[in-house]
Amino acid sequence: MNVLVTGADDIWGYLTAEFILRRGALKNTNDVRCPVERVILLCHKGPYLADLLQDPRCEVVLGSITEAADTEAVILDNMIDSVFHFETLVSDRGDGENAFDEMLKVNIQGSLNLMNACKKTGRVPKMVFCASSSVFREHSAEPVSEKSRRFPATTYGTTKACVELLLSDFTRRGYLDGRSSLLPMCVSWKPTEQNTDFMNHVFQAPFDGNDVVTPLHPETRLYFNGYYSDILNLMETHDISSAELGEERSLIQPGISCTVQEMYDMFVKVGAREGCSVGQLTENWNADMQRELDGFCKYADYTRAVRFGLTQETLEQVVTRYLHDYLALRRC
Repeated sequence: MNVLVTGADDIWGYLTAEFILRRGALKNTNDVRCPVERVILLCHKGPYLADLLQDPRCEVVLGSITEAADTEAVILDNMIDSVFHFETLVSDRGDGENAFDEMLKVNIQGSLNLMNACKKTGRVPKMVFCASSSVFREHSAEPVSEKSRRFPATTYGTTKACVELLLSDFTRRGYLDGRSSLLPMCVSWKPTEQNTDFMNHVFQAPFDGNDVVTPLHPETRLYFNGYYSDILNLMETHDISSAELGEERSLIQPGISCTVQEMYDMFVKVGAREGCSVGQLTENWNADMQRELDGFCKYADYTRAVRFGLTQETLEQVVTRYLHDYLALRRC
């Protein structure tokens, strides 16, 4: 099986490629588990870290999904069986929401280029699209689900909703086997020397004994997940039988709903168990960040994901995993 990962310039695509190589096999469109022979990274300059290139199965192709010729060449020339699609422009990086035209170009036209290239293979490749809870109405007090109305308040969320619909239609027509994974906010990822942030800047290096400074009120509730279960669930979403998935091609991933105070309390608990000191929780309130995160969904109904066997982690598991990654980094 040949797998394409877009967006490996960034941490998400990089870690997903790492997980795929470690997993070693995925199910094809006919639900047959096949060994992963090659993982192609479509990058602008190169992968987030060069470590992956030590695996002979991993290759880098320089290009952009905004160029139809680039996407067509990488998918057709490499006989791609599956695509994990991460490349995107987001609201909180670079020019963000101000980059309206560029966001449409990358997030919608780039995704459409990938789908059209899959269509041209004539082999119905699988595609896992990383969607987002930003497609839902802001400040919703009700748990969101796949059936919730898409009512994005940002251009970023709008582009994600558009691609969800396009992916579903390409699948309905038999051009590809698509599935959209609605990710919660990912607030824990494997720390690297370039990135030791945690809880989307709510916490930074919490186990170094310094005070834990939060720009949010401690009672602020967030809906999130850890990187391990998020990426593992992308693999599981990929392997779900198309027939079992049915007409609804979007799937909300499991997540955790808790407050900043509850997160801090878990840091203290895990730190004490593992022999690491945690400083005091101090508030350095940021009105803009508070306003932004208050708009995010607080709860989700992921019953369908559980039915398909997707992984659920507890807050304690997420924090423990982060601590072990953090300590491993410090020993390097």
